[in-house]
Amino acid sequence: MAKTPQPGDRAPDFELEGTEGRFRLADHQGRRVVLLFYPGDNTPVCTKQFCSYRDNAEDLGELDAVFVGISSQDLDSHAEFVAAFYTTWLFKLERAILRWLVAKPSTDDEAAELAQGGRHSFAAWTVEASAPNQLLMCDFLGNTRSWFMVEPRHGGGVTRLYFGSAVVARDADHGPPRLGFSFRALLGFHRRYSRALLAAARARLTTAGI
Repeated sequence: MAKTPQPGDRAPDFELEGTEGRFRLADHQGRRVVLLFYPGDNTPVCTKQFCSYRDNAEDLGELDAVFVGISSQDLDSHAEFVAAFYTTWLFKLERAILRWLVAKPSTDDEAAELAQGGRHSFAAWTVEASAPNQLLMCDFLGNTRSWFMVEPRHGGGVTRLYFGSAVVARDADHGPPRLGFSFRALLGFHRRYSRALLAAARARLTTAGI
């Protein structure tokens, strides 16, 4: 049985496939490396916890370390989910509107690059945080967040797809942060549209036999 590393021990070398290519610990010899382990089946990480590293980026930056997220989830299925989501007929309508209204064009090839970790922006969104099985996107105005997660079921089970979309409250002149009137008025539509987007992505994956 392999010995469990103890504090102060030399870390054993390993290699893993990642969203930005293959990672090998030995390639970072001489630097601090922080390994962030994410839960497996039936323990999805909430968006608040997932963003905690982003919220403490200044403190973490003082460590001058390489941060690597590690999960037991399947990398390919996550990339396929993200690519399918942004290339459904329904989301293409949104992309067309964004191209016309705010001059934010996008293509299916760019969606595929984003899914594979080769891009950090797509249409009106930028990547705010990522892990092997998760992705958090922020719109260019900072008003909304979109969260993706894939949770494969091992042993022949069904893979779960998670999508979360949040409208962010803005700071008010007096009192706690709150949503503007237009966002509050559209919350009902926002919920229904988010469910429709997830259903369209699931249908696209099912049709492709993924």
